[in-house]
Amino acid sequence: MCQIAVVLDPNSRTTVFYIEEILAHAGISYDLIHTRDLGHQIDLRTVIILIGDLRFDQSDRNKIEEYVKSGGTAIWLNSDPTLSEIFGVKLTEEIEEGYLIELETSSTITSGLRSSLHVFGGTKFHATTGTSLAKLVDIQYQPAGDAIV
Repeated sequence: MCQIAVVLDPNSRTTVFYIEEILAHAGISYDLIHTRDLGHQIDLRTVIILIGDLRFDQSDRNKIEEYVKSGGTAIWLNSDPTLSEIFGVKLTEEIEEGYLIELETSSTITSGLRSSLHVFGGTKFHATTGTSLAKLVDIQYQPAGDAIV
C-alpha cells in the first residue's frame, strides 16, 4: 500500500513529468496509479493527488467522493472540473499566470510559506464550502479568486 498516490492520465506525459520532478526534488516517495485502479490501490492512509487532463466517469467520481467524505486526503490540481463540488469550489475561468498571496498562517498547509508564490496555468475558483487558505491575483495583482481550499 502506498502513502502517496499520483492518479494520472498516462497520455499526459508533460504533467506527469512535472509532478514527478517536484516530488523527487522534495524527496517524497509516491506511486503512479491509473484511474482504473482508484478503488483497488488506495485506502484512507493514502494521500491521492489528482493532476493533469483527467476525466472521470460517474463510478470514479463516486469513489473519489466517498474517499473524501470518509476522511481521505485528496489534492486536486486542475484536473476533471466535474469534481469541483466534491472539493467545495466553484470554477470560474482559466488563468495563464498569477500569484498566491494572503497565505493563512494558522494552517499547517500554508504556515511555512513566507512570500507570494508565482503560478502558471490553472483555473480560477471561489470557495463554496471549503476554507480559503490563500488568495489568487493575476499578473497585474488584481484579485482573481481563491487559491488553496
